[in-house]
Amino acid sequence: MKTSVKSERDNALLKRKEVEVTIIQEASTPSREELRKQLSKDLKAPEERIAVYSIKQPFGKKEAVAEVRVYNTKEDLERIERPYTLARGKPKPKGEGEETAEPKKEEKK
Repeated sequence: MKTSVKSERDNALLKRKEVEVTIIQEASTPSREELRKQLSKDLKAPEERIAVYSIKQPFGKKEAVAEVRVYNTKEDLERIERPYTLARGKPKPKGEGEETAEPKKEEKK
């Protein structure tokens, strides 16, 4: 996977850099976790300060565009980003999100 920075904007109010990255890959669209690891090396920022907002890939192309936010501190990231955005791309702990196969029966009186 190769990445190149398409545009970079400094947002002083939210204490972050908003980066648009072009991704060229031979296989399928990279996961958010893979992209964070690669951008950590390319942008020289720790993984815990990078939030991948979106990855868009047109059908049939081997090129994707990602919107990434790089925060000054981990605390800024946790304070500003929405929890569901941070949870994307991370594996769920075992047992979470699993429901029983049998539906609950309601008693009639």
